[in-house]
Amino acid sequence: MTWTTMGILIGVGLLITVFAATASKALQEFSRRELEVYCRRRKRRDRFEQILEHYEQAELGLESLQIVGTAVLMLAIALSAATVIGSMTAFQWPQFVGVLSVSCLMLLLVTTWIPEAVVALWTAPFVYHSWPLLQTITRTLWPLTLGVKVVGALLRRLADRPEEEEDEEEAFEDEIRSIVTEGLYDGVLEEEEREMIEGVIELGDTDVSDIMTPRSNIDALDVNLPWNEVLAFVVDAGRTRVPVYEDSLDRILGILYVKDLLKELSLSENGDHKPLRDLLREADSVPTTKPLDEMLQDFLRTRKHLAIVLDEYRAVAGVVTIEDVLEEIVGEIVDESDQDQEDEVQRIDERTAEVLGTLHVDVLNEELGLELSEPDEYDTIAGLVVSAMGRIPKPKEWITVDGVKFTVLDSSRRRVVRIRVEIPDAPLTS
Repeated sequence: MTWTTMGILIGVGLLITVFAATASKALQEFSRRELEVYCRRRKRRDRFEQILEHYEQAELGLESLQIVGTAVLMLAIALSAATVIGSMTAFQWPQFVGVLSVSCLMLLLVTTWIPEAVVALWTAPFVYHSWPLLQTITRTLWPLTLGVKVVGALLRRLADRPEEEEDEEEAFEDEIRSIVTEGLYDGVLEEEEREMIEGVIELGDTDVSDIMTPRSNIDALDVNLPWNEVLAFVVDAGRTRVPVYEDSLDRILGILYVKDLLKELSLSENGDHKPLRDLLREADSVPTTKPLDEMLQDFLRTRKHLAIVLDEYRAVAGVVTIEDVLEEIVGEIVDESDQDQEDEVQRIDERTAEVLGTLHVDVLNEELGLELSEPDEYDTIAGLVVSAMGRIPKPKEWITVDGVKFTVLDSSRRRVVRIRVEIPDAPLTS
């Protein structure tokens, strides 16, 4: 084989490999938002939808193309190396090392350096303009991608695991979580911001029944109470909106707004007040199974802040407020009507303490005389536990960090609420 032929093979292998590697990396890392903006500016929304629908199949075709290109390149390099080494009278290490170095540099150039640079600068433009060619490659190389389906089906059969359709919404949520986690580790996001984003994502997975004030804790008024008892009740309850019932809590007549009550008191003379039922506003009711994202939309649409929650028998199960929903996103909202928050650190004995998950690591070190490390990845005790365990732990799970035992006492799907801290080897300092 002539040097011209080998040069052509090397050039073809380089071109195929670098294009396939760059396109594959671009499809793996492209930003949906940037690509959508790029397509919209060129009035090609249809291309954006095509890319989202078929990019995974295109990735398989490009991986196959990259293997073909790499095989051609390696074959050409091997033939060239054999020609060079074969022309020597004796084996020489410098020539061997030289051929090996050139081969490695070529592979690094076409599979890593160039793709990384292109994707870092022009991901959206590259995907947009190369998409017609990528579709052609996908259709041409589809026989090579059949192996993935065949092997996958065989392994599922052997493992007795039926094929399940991918939930696009769940996949999209997982993608957002991955981006947020990466931002957290890179220092772009704080733990509180991660929890807020996680809360927004999980609104649709949480029902009203999970956050409502249960029936036994509802502050409600009997419509037949005299005015002096109504006023005393409102003052004692400290609520701005109070459900009003007749005979039974299952017969809610409406909601009493305290501002309407004050207005009536200011306008009435000589104690001549309207009947309480005339001051009531309509009460909205929702089922216990209503998702929180829909509940929040209802609150925003109706401009109401409270709804009555009914069970499957149309009996009152509790009440839910817009504050309850927002707390799932931003965390506990404490106002002047709430009871004082519990202490962040509660001593149990000289070697044990219970702390809130929001307590900062440096504060715990100072309070208990510890020397827990304080990396950039987290700054709270909850963050320490989650980072050490790699997930949100359940109550009663424990882990030891720097010789200190942390046992989870209370946690939700999104955060660790309360933790017991135990030091087995030395008493806590006072």
